[in-house]
Amino acid sequence: MRHFCVRFCVVLLLTNGICQTVKGQADSAMISGLTNGMNNKPLIGATVFLLRQKDSGLVKTDVTDNEGKFQFEHLRIDSYLVSVTYVGYKKYYSQPLIVNVSQAAFSLPDIVLIQNGAGTLAEVSVSAKRPFIERKIDRTVLNIDGAIANAGNNAMEILEIAPGISINSDGSLNLKGKKGVNIYVDDKPTNLSGEDLSNYLRSLPYGTIDKIELITNPPAKYDAAGNAGIINIKTKKIKAGGFNGSVTASYAQGFYGRTSNSLNLNYRMKKVNLFANIGYSESTRRLLLEIDRKYKNADGSAKIALETNSINKRQQKGTLVKFGFDHYITKKTTWGIVFSDFVTPISQRINTNNQLLNSGNLTDSIVVADSYIIEHRNNKAVNLNLIHSYDNNGKELSANLDYVNYSWRNAQSFNNFIYNPDNTLKSNDEVIGNLPTNIDIYSAKADYIHPLSEGTRMEAGVKSSFTKTRNLAEYFNRVGNLVTPDYDKTNNLRYQETINAGYVNFSREYRRFAIQAGLRFENTVARGGQLGNVMKPDSVFKRNYSNLFPTGYLSYKLDTNGNSVLTATYGKRISRPYYQDLNPFLLFIDKFTYDAGNPFLKPMLSHNIELAYSYKELIKITLMYGHTKDYFIGTTERQNDILIERPGNAGKYISRGLSLELSKNIVKWWTVNFYGDVLNDHYQGQLYGSNLDTSAFLASASINNQFKLGKGWSAELNANYQSQKLEGQTVTNAVGQVSAGVRKSILNNKAAIRLNVRDIFYSIKYTNRVTNIRLVEQLTRNINDTRFVNLTFSYQFGKRTKQRDHERTSADNEKDRVKEQ
Repeated sequence: MRHFCVRFCVVLLLTNGICQTVKGQADSAMISGLTNGMNNKPLIGATVFLLRQKDSGLVKTDVTDNEGKFQFEHLRIDSYLVSVTYVGYKKYYSQPLIVNVSQAAFSLPDIVLIQNGAGTLAEVSVSAKRPFIERKIDRTVLNIDGAIANAGNNAMEILEIAPGISINSDGSLNLKGKKGVNIYVDDKPTNLSGEDLSNYLRSLPYGTIDKIELITNPPAKYDAAGNAGIINIKTKKIKAGGFNGSVTASYAQGFYGRTSNSLNLNYRMKKVNLFANIGYSESTRRLLLEIDRKYKNADGSAKIALETNSINKRQQKGTLVKFGFDHYITKKTTWGIVFSDFVTPISQRINTNNQLLNSGNLTDSIVVADSYIIEHRNNKAVNLNLIHSYDNNGKELSANLDYVNYSWRNAQSFNNFIYNPDNTLKSNDEVIGNLPTNIDIYSAKADYIHPLSEGTRMEAGVKSSFTKTRNLAEYFNRVGNLVTPDYDKTNNLRYQETINAGYVNFSREYRRFAIQAGLRFENTVARGGQLGNVMKPDSVFKRNYSNLFPTGYLSYKLDTNGNSVLTATYGKRISRPYYQDLNPFLLFIDKFTYDAGNPFLKPMLSHNIELAYSYKELIKITLMYGHTKDYFIGTTERQNDILIERPGNAGKYISRGLSLELSKNIVKWWTVNFYGDVLNDHYQGQLYGSNLDTSAFLASASINNQFKLGKGWSAELNANYQSQKLEGQTVTNAVGQVSAGVRKSILNNKAAIRLNVRDIFYSIKYTNRVTNIRLVEQLTRNINDTRFVNLTFSYQFGKRTKQRDHERTSADNEKDRVKEQ
């Protein structure tokens, strides 16, 4: 740890030295002003909106400080309006403000608001409703409160209906049709995958989520991990000062009931800001699984068949506690600390009926399994952050130290009863498992921003991280009263990894052109070892590799108003294996199916290119191309009559596609947001000695309809669809769903009640057909508890004054590679 701290201090000194050598001016426009009441006294806590003149679209929001001042920085060349609202006063609109190269800073004349008619108004909450979708040069932002259908849902359910995101049957996520996306929460990776990522996201309540950022080609500042890019979930941070907060409570009813609740608090006193986020969720889900598996002889004739029917009753609770403070040492320097603790107990009872059929399709034996899984997952994190602004022109240094710990306990019991065809008991055995996991992540990071000249900016940063994992899986066989260790399944993995990185990024705006170019360097040193037992020898593997990751953005405005814009982006990415996927030993799923890792997995490298045309905020058309080397996917191998599922490097993956995004006010009270894409996926390589050369088209679409009904009422109707798709050995059927909701604002717009119905026609049912397995055919059907009615109440309270808010980040790429047991 001492060396880690020394390294971090050196990083800060070097970065600060670089900062002092670069001189420059502001790189963006600024609008500032002062707001007074009729008595010429400053209006504290007035809400100020910055709007685009051409469509009145919301750009930024600010709150006046104790002197009645407000300020908007880092503005692009455009024409703006400023609007001010305050309780008891009439709304104010400024004259158009045209920001260009020659006029890049506006200091407005003092704004004096005019009081409403006689009488005193009760305190109300004045806020601008953000649009559901905002498009920026390098990302798409989804404002969660902007869609009624999101109310009461957890993070996973919100992502399932988000435009451009699709969910695979195993719980993994696709972004614009591509797998390999990294999930961040508040600029920090979750380090989870598959079903384990689903479990984590299902424990994040709706009330704690502010927005979701979809970044298909992240800039060099971000870690290079993630073939398809990044989905960044931003939790709510109350930016107003004084004491204020919000509370959300919801209840949903499907096959079982569920609840989701959150409390967000903020208290600003002089130079200290205290904040807390508390969330609690509880749910019971029913998961149905059907498997038809047919084994063949070498000549292709039928050998045996397996029919499986399984019902899983899964109970899950989630408690999230996050708190911290910011200390404003000076107007330019702030430091803070953030603690978070996330606890998720999960219990599963799985009843499975397996029928083994002979070559004549007659029952040979019946295996009934009663399985119990008790899990306790705990994720603790602490972040120490510092941010210093050298001037008002945007020159800034930020630094972060992070420690993250994942601690999981998993106790399993698989009780198997084998019956003869006449239902007489043939034998009984039990498999008992104990699977504790512990992962520690240490990370240090420093970033510097320096304006060079008008419209030009340079960014640079360094990062170092160290990860240590310990995974133990102990299995025992019980027959009667005799319990013996199962050394074939028992394993103990130790893994350590260090990643050192540095980047530089340059951006420039000149007339109609905007360019951004970055280069990131990452060096990875890894060492892993499997401790042996009486049946298995020790094994050790080492890795040491370095890569350069260039990124680039180029945009051109086709007209002087910037309504029509052409954009080209390029980025090189890397996807490293999840830590547990390097563990070669077997993980027991059922008597006929095992899971295993692969210590020889190589990271996959991808090149992604996008060409896009956009017109205002109405339409965006994008051509996409991706080329990935050493693409790893989940594979299925046959050993005797058991199927083993493990990740493998399949070879080359090429993706080509076209996407369309559309936002349109059909009439004043009806707004439509549409997303659709068509892609072609092509896989080439080898799996277990067999050639893999498959190609298929797939398409997806989602539509969001928002209706303003007046008197505080609004409604929403949504639908999404995903066609049949192919990934490696697996073909998945088409799925789609429809949801609807209504919202009513109450208590002077401080509160709202939302009622929504999800998956109205109960149509989310997955069917997977696995191909390219030697002498085996398998069909799997998943039917989960996806249709439910949700009632949500939310309330905002407290007074508002201005405070400063800043991002916190450090433990990035490493946390995205934890895969829970």
